[in-house]
Amino acid sequence: MTLTELKERIKEEVVLHEGDLKEWQWRRNGLLTEAEQDGIPSAEFMRLVNDVSYQLGGLFPRINALKSTAETYARADKKQLLPLHLDELVAEAERLTLSKNFVTKRWLPAILATIPDPPKSETVAVPVQPPAPVTPPSVVPVVPTSLSRDEVRRKVAAKLDDYKSQRTIPAWVLRDLLYAINGDESIVTEEIFSYLVSNFFKAAREPQGNTLRERLVSADWENVLFKVNPEPAPVVTPEPYRQEPSRIPEPQPIVRSFTAQPARVRKGEAVTLAWEVENLLAVTIDDLGAGLSPQNRGWVKPTKTTDYTLFDVNNNPLSTVRVEVIRPDRSGVYGVLFALALLALIYWFIKNTNSEKTEPVEKPRTEKTSERSGKTPVHLAGKKRKKSARTTKPESEKPTETIAKAEPAPKAKPEKQETPVQTTSKPIRSEPSETRSSSQAAKPQYSEPSDKPYDKVDNRTDEQGWRMARKGKRWGYVNEFDEWVIEPQFEATTPFRGNVASVFFNGQLMKINRAGEQVKN
Repeated sequence: MTLTELKERIKEEVVLHEGDLKEWQWRRNGLLTEAEQDGIPSAEFMRLVNDVSYQLGGLFPRINALKSTAETYARADKKQLLPLHLDELVAEAERLTLSKNFVTKRWLPAILATIPDPPKSETVAVPVQPPAPVTPPSVVPVVPTSLSRDEVRRKVAAKLDDYKSQRTIPAWVLRDLLYAINGDESIVTEEIFSYLVSNFFKAAREPQGNTLRERLVSADWENVLFKVNPEPAPVVTPEPYRQEPSRIPEPQPIVRSFTAQPARVRKGEAVTLAWEVENLLAVTIDDLGAGLSPQNRGWVKPTKTTDYTLFDVNNNPLSTVRVEVIRPDRSGVYGVLFALALLALIYWFIKNTNSEKTEPVEKPRTEKTSERSGKTPVHLAGKKRKKSARTTKPESEKPTETIAKAEPAPKAKPEKQETPVQTTSKPIRSEPSETRSSSQAAKPQYSEPSDKPYDKVDNRTDEQGWRMARKGKRWGYVNEFDEWVIEPQFEATTPFRGNVASVFFNGQLMKINRAGEQVKN
């Protein structure tokens, strides 16, 4: 048995017993036992009973009215229902969500069983009287009598007054009236015509005939002032007096409690609504639904300040509670996000500065040295190379020393020693500047002169002698003559490495060339 079939059977039992069923009655009729066999516990079954009873609560007045109509038809038809009445009852019951099979096989038979049987009419034996002796009829002479005009007028009015409330006087009625009134034909026809004219009757079609009598009986006569009245109510056979039981007025619903815990929450937090109402089968709460148990609780998650109202089955408000939603304070979150963004920017700037590698040191040309070793003292060149390579990689020292040791040290004139020394020291002179620039790149050296076109300058220089300078809150680049080569327009800058530098412009990281133009990767 499916859940839909179970609800339908519960509805039929509730209608049959008018909603007055206890748990033991459900067990006695076997429906609770069948539900338990299908895996539905008794508590869940009683909850289904409450839900179905709530759904039928608003239909019971119409169901009771239909039941009274069925009882009326059954009494009028001697405890039977005519097919016309049966079809009418079934159609109305289907509008009330009652199935035809249930109405014809269970509900109507139960109603007919409550109606008392009609009293049986007793036949009374009538004594048969002996036939009276037949006497020969006496011949009475016929004396013709003629009525006066007043008497004829009274007879005509008495006959035709019955048709005042009707729309038409048929022609056959006038014909019979002419034969029934014993009087002068001309007087009778004149009085009939006078009555029709004075009471606003006219011929339904053009009268035919030569005499007034023929014209009166040739057509029906219609009342000009007739108004169609509603059909009279069907005559109902009066029922025997039966004292109806006094109906006890329904008790007013009492709200014992209706609370919301907690009453102030943040957006998205759950709120428990608890209520307890007496003298009601079900209640309705916005956002929770209809047909709720009169003593229960539910949970809601309001997104804004909301008033929750408790209604009865007729949507009459019983009580109201308010749940206030607190607006979230996001100032702390924004502060944390700003601090994280600032830390990330500082970390990136430091890491980018430290990760810059100096350009590879130009190796001394040992070939030229070896060619001129006959003219240059080897120990003098070796000492100068050691001094220039202290800040460079140790790997660059080994090949130079090896070559110097391998060469013989011939004696030469002192005045000729200067030329090879100058030749070998040309690439070495750039090494201290490179070493110094790399150390300067690792540690900024700021100064704030007052007689310059900038407010603050980084004394570190690149290969072309450019330095980073700040004017107001913007950074740019100046040359060795303190002239702006790139106007101050960036939030942050880094020294040029080659012909490329990293800058922050409008919150975005980009790379520019020495013309101040963005370089795409």
